This record gives sequence, structure tokens and C-alpha cells, in this order.
Amino acid sequence: MRQNETGVLREAVLHPYRGTEVVRYTLAKGEVAGPFPAHETGTREAFIVLSGQIEIQSGRHRVALVADDAAALPADCAHTIVNTGDVEARYLLLIGRP
Repeated sequence: MRQNETGVLREAVLHPYRGTEVVRYTLAKGEVAGPFPAHETGTREAFIVLSGQIEIQSGRHRVALVADDAAALPADCAHTIVNTGDVEARYLLLIGRP
């Protein structure tokens, strides 16, 4: 599902078990996903970049990732993902709720 008229595409991939979700995101060059409000306390998100590059701001954490990189961050605080590259960025997001 495209968010508004932005270049952000969010596709639910699967819900393997309760409290876990896998989502595929596609962000056009320069696009921003978020800001997202804090999830439930203890929620974490893992990012696996398939192509392009993104920067994740999650609370006091800021991480830059490129294709084939992965990172896990807290999601129980406000967070934003930005495509910082010159091409479309694609990544998988795994959400783990307590």
C-alpha cells in the first residue's frame, strides 16, 4: 500500500506468529517513512536492506545502512527511516512485540 502520494510502498509479507510481523518497504529516492510513534515497551525492529541505502533514527540511535546490511533497534520510541541514496531503497522490516 502506498502512503499518500509519497514514494513509500509498504507491503505486509507475513505474520509468522503472534507479536511478529514482516514488512517489505520500498522508498523512492529522498523519501521518508515516518515518523512513527513509539510502539509498545520492549518492541524491537530489525532492518535488512535489500538495495539502496537508508538511515534510521530511533530515539537516540542513528544508523546508516546499505544493501546487505542489517541492524536491530528499539521501536518503543519515535522512529523515522530515510532513503539517503541516489536510487530507490528496498528493505525488509521485522517487528517483534513482547
